[in-house]
Amino acid sequence: MEAIAYCTQCGCATTPDNLVTLAGMPVCGACKPEFLRRLQTGAAELGAAQAAAGRRYRGFWFRVLSYLLDSMILGVLLAPLQFWVFGSMAFTLQANNPAQLQANLPGFFMRSLLLDLVTLGVTIAYATLMIGRWGATLGLMAIEARVVNRDGTPLGYAKALGRAFAIILSGVTLGIGFLMVAFDEQKRGLHDRICDTLVVQK
Repeated sequence: MEAIAYCTQCGCATTPDNLVTLAGMPVCGACKPEFLRRLQTGAAELGAAQAAAGRRYRGFWFRVLSYLLDSMILGVLLAPLQFWVFGSMAFTLQANNPAQLQANLPGFFMRSLLLDLVTLGVTIAYATLMIGRWGATLGLMAIEARVVNRDGTPLGYAKALGRAFAIILSGVTLGIGFLMVAFDEQKRGLHDRICDTLVVQK
């Protein structure tokens, strides 16, 4: 009499030759694809959980330090433009000529607006290129941190750009978006929550 075996997934009776052993369990050919899919999904979820358990998040004061370092770097890059805007105004004030000052005010305001726009553009471009390419700005590199997606993968340029704009929202909320880092379990600011990103130690 031919031996009978049972598939552990569907319970169907068959011969042992029609079963394969996967993860220590006999599985029939019909159940094999779905069983393998569940195994792969489970392994991926386990890997993500293990990675999350081993993460160390960079906290509020580390982030403040990285922000200050990045601000200094951007300040050096923008110094010539700042000198052009404010130096011309200082020169006019030293002349002590009210008529000249009044005549130069429209130009000063236009240059100030240009400075603000260029500063915003350079800041966004800096964050996008650095995080999109290396996962961190120079300030974040200094504190040995990097920005990743929730699953630990790199952001890429598109998401890095979105995060750079989201940082503006953290600023216009009177800084509350940044302060959230101090109280969040995963040390996420408003911009991190919007983009579903994490700042982790390397």
